[in-house]
Amino acid sequence: LKRVLAGDEPVSADAVHTRPDGQVVVDVFPSTGFDRLLLNGYKAQVWIEPGVSAEQTRAEAAALYRGTVPGNREVCVVLGAGNLGTITALDIIDQLYIRGNVCAVKMNPVNEYLGPFYEHIFSEFISQGWLRLLYGGADVGGYLAHHPEVDTIHMTGSSATYDAIVWGADDQAASRKANNTPLLNKPITGELGGVSPFIVVPGDWGPRDLRFQAEHIATTKLINSGHNCNATQVLVLSEDWPLANKLIAEVRAVISNAEPRRSYYPGSEDRIANACRGMSGTEFLGGDHTRALITDVDAHSG
Repeated sequence: LKRVLAGDEPVSADAVHTRPDGQVVVDVFPSTGFDRLLLNGYKAQVWIEPGVSAEQTRAEAAALYRGTVPGNREVCVVLGAGNLGTITALDIIDQLYIRGNVCAVKMNPVNEYLGPFYEHIFSEFISQGWLRLLYGGADVGGYLAHHPEVDTIHMTGSSATYDAIVWGADDQAASRKANNTPLLNKPITGELGGVSPFIVVPGDWGPRDLRFQAEHIATTKLINSGHNCNATQVLVLSEDWPLANKLIAEVRAVISNAEPRRSYYPGSEDRIANACRGMSGTEFLGGDHTRALITDVDAHSG
């Protein structure tokens, strides 16, 4: 944005490269000296869709801010995440800066206490009428999603919430879903969690390596009590790696010895217990019924 304001190209010519197969890539990180110091060794590229030339990539960059695309701004409702506070902030920034929309954000009741902080951080956007923060439960979210002045919806939450908004929550919901006749006739995007794998590439590791990586794996699972959409749920190891069992033992030890954490969402312990019921090889670690380790999962099971 600073480059555009100064009248320069938003992407410098030397950051745009063409691979031998003709695909264009753009270097986007690091971009400052602080980036290089704080995350030394990390690099990031954007891979442009095949068929788009380097010249076209540079010409179309930041089109929204250079006035080279039609102005078709919309009103978006963001149904905020209930876990990480940063997700809602990122969703706001995405709508305002990337998509050029104005934004109404319905805070999740689980972390609506963050609302006053967002109101302070985004006060200038609120005063300009580009952003509004709203509070309430599922009834408020449903009202906003179906409001005639709302053009599009983005949500972070559960698949059940998404289905209730799109297909309804009455006796006809399953029939509507089967027949692809949604109640909501608007574009909606949803980040509904997932089963994130942590894939370990076998190596000749020493005891310190095993401990370090075990702490890394445990952190990706336990941060925010594991209530992250991208928290590690599956650890993928090679059956032929001689150190696989040693790494599992280190992971078990790290998780068992980690300090207790309050279960983030109400009812989490009951849901985990139901999910683990009948699963052979289940261990609950550290006296905590939310930390389940299952070590004999069939790699070929559905």
